[in-house]
Amino acid sequence: MPILRFLLLVFASLLSSTANAADFNGYVIETMRFLHDTRGGGGYDLQSYFTQDLKYGDNCCTAHDNCCVKANHPHKSMCVAAVAEVIIEAINRYAERTEDRSVYTKLPARSWTHGTIRDIRAWIFEYSETPSQGAAHAIEVFGLGKRLKFTELKPGDLIKIDRTDGTGHSMFFLGYLDRSAKLLDQYDEQKVAGFKYFSAQGRSRPESGFGYMYGFFDGFCPSDQEMEDPKDGKLGRDCKIKRSSAVGGRIFAPAEWTTEASLKKIEADAIVGLYEQSLGRVMTKRERSLVRRPVNIELMRKLLEKELDRELTPSDLSRYTDMN
Repeated sequence: MPILRFLLLVFASLLSSTANAADFNGYVIETMRFLHDTRGGGGYDLQSYFTQDLKYGDNCCTAHDNCCVKANHPHKSMCVAAVAEVIIEAINRYAERTEDRSVYTKLPARSWTHGTIRDIRAWIFEYSETPSQGAAHAIEVFGLGKRLKFTELKPGDLIKIDRTDGTGHSMFFLGYLDRSAKLLDQYDEQKVAGFKYFSAQGRSRPESGFGYMYGFFDGFCPSDQEMEDPKDGKLGRDCKIKRSSAVGGRIFAPAEWTTEASLKKIEADAIVGLYEQSLGRVMTKRERSLVRRPVNIELMRKLLEKELDRELTPSDLSRYTDMN
């Protein structure tokens, strides 16, 4: 019996360590707190991305002009760029703590600085020539995680919403809220009225920029402009959120990333699309199967390298105007 009990304890410990290893949310949450405390209050501007030049990988920021990921208007940012900055800094935090530098090979700096169909920046920023549906879709396409329903989210997950007035927001989820703005331990259809989140917002507020907010679904909006959060003090409210629009995603631990295989699929999909454009019609299932044969994809990749490496045109993100 003692031996059996010991083996069960060892097995349980292994399961626990595996679960922890697969969870990247802790790094995301730590990073949000760090950014709030050190880069908050920089302002919100739709045309600005990244609050400062960002280091990413080795041999980066050896001089000011050599920083890998450039900010165009330092200190200010907007929500989509804020989500990207959190991801970048969470990866840096992970690499520094674990000494696992392979993350910078799996997702190299150029993917954050360029905007081709093969770069995650084009997908997170929803460039119109990509089929991107936002950050959660981007991390799934690049093999960094998976998309989730709103009912499946936990703190540190990505979330994107639309409002009834046609505007939208991109942020990180931090918990379900009831009508009194109290955090719930889990999703409850009868109790959930909204959620707490982190992003860049508050254009008209003096503390605009990185910050925490309460978001509420259409049909309910607290009368108080600000409410007391037990952890983060007075938080503003964001109302008129369409419940059906709330979708999210979770970033996996880097050991589970499948970026190499995912990039090959991105290229193959792009090649199929380009081939269809040249034909002037949609290919049949059999034709697509023939084109997708590895030998054919490799041949067309070489022929279409210039097009695959073309910088795409950034999209108009004016729908991410700000909270109500």
